[in-house]
Amino acid sequence: EEGVFEIDKPEIRLTLKPCGVLAFCRDGGGQNWGAIIGWKDRDGTYHEAAFPIGRFHEPGGGLAIDLAGLGLPIVPGMERRLLRYLASGTPETRYQVAIQTGWTEAGAFVLPTRTIGSSGKERIAFQPERHSPTKNAVRTSGTLEEWQADVAARCAGNPVLTFWLSSSFAAPLLNLLELEGGGFHLFGLTSKGKTTAEQVAGSVWGDASDPAEGRPSAYVKKWNLTKNATEG
Repeated sequence: EEGVFEIDKPEIRLTLKPCGVLAFCRDGGGQNWGAIIGWKDRDGTYHEAAFPIGRFHEPGGGLAIDLAGLGLPIVPGMERRLLRYLASGTPETRYQVAIQTGWTEAGAFVLPTRTIGSSGKERIAFQPERHSPTKNAVRTSGTLEEWQADVAARCAGNPVLTFWLSSSFAAPLLNLLELEGGGFHLFGLTSKGKTTAEQVAGSVWGDASDPAEGRPSAYVKKWNLTKNATEG
């Protein structure tokens, strides 16, 4: 509970909270290897996440910096020692890895924090190949009943909101029905409800806050398209 130490003379402290490699993961072809790292943040809250195993060998210790940003208190100057400790872990547990959200070949549905359905005996870990804003945007808040009363019920009688909400639910069904995906363009004058419609659709999946607030976890992103931006 006091952190990670190198037992030596003298004892060297690497972190102020516990962390370690819990399992290794790879895809069905034995590639895209990663490590499931567990750690406690400064508040004592426990976290788990999958990281590509190649990040143990990044110049500059980028993985250690990312873990520090996720709350793991690392003693300054001990970043490389910490990565060496993590890379030397030898857990026997194995997970399957998914590098993107959505359906797997085995019929499981992968979300950043959980997998719906089964993919055989092994658990599935979401391990994006690069930084993924979706990882923080797709999450739960409140209950299904609260969402039904506060969001879905208020869409009744409004064809735009009903359509946008339905399209959000339809997306994961396309793969099962072997249909191609697509998109819809909602346009019109300002302050007529376009962003609200996007927020309603986004609420099906995660943080549907107003994109104007600029929250990093917002599922709906703001795109200001000016003449200069279009030329660029």
